[in-house]
Formats: sequence, structure tokens, C-alpha cells
Amino acid sequence: MGVIDCSYVRGANTGYAVVLVMGWPQLEEVDIAWYRGTVAFPYILGLLTFREAPLVLKAWERLHHYPELIFVDGQGIVHP
Repeated sequence: MGVIDCSYVRGANTGYAVVLVMGWPQLEEVDIAWYRGTVAFPYILGLLTFREAPLVLKAWERLHHYPELIFVDGQGIVHP
């Protein structure tokens, strides 16, 4: 199982993406990767993927073990 999230530095064009891979059902950490980079796409309602995906993909490339299932946070009303 994998979980993914992004965060941003306020007032800067810097973002962080983290991918955590955990074993099931023990939920022990199997692998973790992160990436810090420049955010090239502005925040636009409904287009969050274009802002976060480049960071997430760079973190994903650093994994040694890939999950079979991924949980990604999102807000379906604000970001359909």
C-alpha cells in the first residue's frame, strides 16, 4: 500500500512530494522516497494534478519497492 502527499513552501516556488510504501496488514514501512523541486504550475482550482504530478513522479522514480495500491489525498468537491 502506498500513500502520497505534497506540500509547499509559503511564498516560494518550492514543493515537496513524499511517497510512503507500507506492508499490509502490519502497516510497516517498506520504502519511502521524497523529492523537493520547483513548482512550475500555479494553483488553479480543478487543476491541482498539473501542479503536483511532476513532483510526485520524481519522488516515485526514487522508490525501490512499488505499492500495489495507492492512497492519494484529494478533495472531490473543490478538485473534481
